[in-house]
Amino acid sequence: MAKPKLRFPEFADEWKEKKAEELFENITIKGQENKPILAVTQDRGVLLREECGIDIKFDEKSLSNYKLVVPGNFIISLRSFQGGLELSNLEGIVSPAYTILNNIMPVDKDFYKLYFKSYAFIKKLNIAVEGIRDGKQISYTSFKTIKLPTTIITEQQKIADFLSKIDEKIANQEVVVSDYEEMKKGLMQKIFSQEVRFKADDGSDYLAWKTRIMKDCLKYEQPTKYIVSSEKYNDSYETPVLTANKGFVLGYTDDKDGIYDKGNVIIYDDFTMDAKYVNFNFKVKSSAIKILTEREGINLYFIFLYLQNLKLQQAEHARSYISKIEPMSINIPCLEEQQKIADCLSTMDRKIEAEKKILEDWKELKKALLQQMFV
Repeated sequence: MAKPKLRFPEFADEWKEKKAEELFENITIKGQENKPILAVTQDRGVLLREECGIDIKFDEKSLSNYKLVVPGNFIISLRSFQGGLELSNLEGIVSPAYTILNNIMPVDKDFYKLYFKSYAFIKKLNIAVEGIRDGKQISYTSFKTIKLPTTIITEQQKIADFLSKIDEKIANQEVVVSDYEEMKKGLMQKIFSQEVRFKADDGSDYLAWKTRIMKDCLKYEQPTKYIVSSEKYNDSYETPVLTANKGFVLGYTDDKDGIYDKGNVIIYDDFTMDAKYVNFNFKVKSSAIKILTEREGINLYFIFLYLQNLKLQQAEHARSYISKIEPMSINIPCLEEQQKIADCLSTMDRKIEAEKKILEDWKELKKALLQQMFV
């Protein structure tokens, strides 16, 4: 079989392939109703069901069909194609829809936990289970004929140990990003409650904040002439197509007309009340977008931060800007203090983005290593 592109130099033994059924057996032990019920998640692994916030009552008859899982078992997740196998470190029972695997040859389980998340395995799984992307269930019958790579256990262990250190780096960096985000949230609350105030350059206090109506702070433009003409996006095109929700950049268009190029704006979704600050040329997808710019005496980024701090939410599916945002009363400082607040928090934003970039770099490194260290 092919060799991995990247290996530790002390290992020279040829990698081999074995059918999955030669390495893992199907475990179907039932009748363990007194065991805790487990849930299988893609982002958090195997958890106690109550840790997922799931509160479902089961009758004794249905639980009698649940399968026993012990630490070290793999669980094949139902209808999963993005790394469909999870290694359990808990004892409990899972739905009979899942397939439970246990190794029948000596293997490093962390090695296979990593392999089952690799592109190489997911590609094989998609070939073996035709229609998996349409929700077809992964069964042991589908899994057992897949050919899996194997090498001496010491090499498996070294690969697993090395990649686990990358996972530690990723986990630590996720904490760094989260800490900075929480720091920003805390600072914003103190600033907008006026617990923290800025001073003028000469050390004097700024005047008290004044109450204003949002309509006197922002003006809006309808997005009609900026709506993209086609949703045939391509990353090679230049102009991003935006939405105000979590998706933000939906894709890139080659439209040449109707590009918004008037400077910095807030784009606001009239239905969801989501907002994004935009400092580049763009087009939009939806007529539900309001394009907001500042009136005289207003710092646009300060208003964007103010909206963020409000944590706006929409209970019903209805347009909200004219009815809810424009009449809103807000407390606002003078333009000079707005600018200092905007500068302070935008500095934090840049730091957060830099830390997120480090996190993405670690994730990309792990992805590349998974591709090169497995066949």
